[in-house]
Amino acid sequence: MKTACRRHRHRAPAQQGMTILELMIALAVMTVGMGGLLVLFTVAISTNNRNKIDTQAVLTSQMFLELISTSSAASLNITDCAANSIAITTAAGGAALDAGNRINWTQASASVPSGYRRTYVSCAGSANTQITFEIRWNISTPAIAGVTGTKLISVSARPNNATANGLFIAVPTTLHTIISN
Repeated sequence: MKTACRRHRHRAPAQQGMTILELMIALAVMTVGMGGLLVLFTVAISTNNRNKIDTQAVLTSQMFLELISTSSAASLNITDCAANSIAITTAAGGAALDAGNRINWTQASASVPSGYRRTYVSCAGSANTQITFEIRWNISTPAIAGVTGTKLISVSARPNNATANGLFIAVPTTLHTIISN
């Protein structure tokens, strides 16, 4: 009986806990997972900022479109968020249009007729955030049989730093409306 007890005493105890190698592997897997989450959050924040700028561009274009379409004067003045006075020409003419009747952004800013291109500073919500846009517009009088006084108004806006703003290039927003007297 003594020999049987000795065998049990020399038996290796059951393993408890984790070895250092297992801990290192677990930490490596967790680090890779956390790195993936970091990339996910970074992309989400960037996309949110881009959407905010795109939304503000649409709202700014819409404001200019409504001001031009409701004005009966040849020009009007507005004030932007930075207290700059902006003259808006509402007579026929303006920035060049491309084949799809969109404002042609390949046209150099200096070659856009005076009064049809402006820099507009927009207040974009909380914390006094300001976004500066270049606004261009075109007012044409399409020939429609039997209809006089019709205007096609195209307004386009893009952020001033639209050529390479971080990870994206901002596409200009263009809005159109047709009005008749």
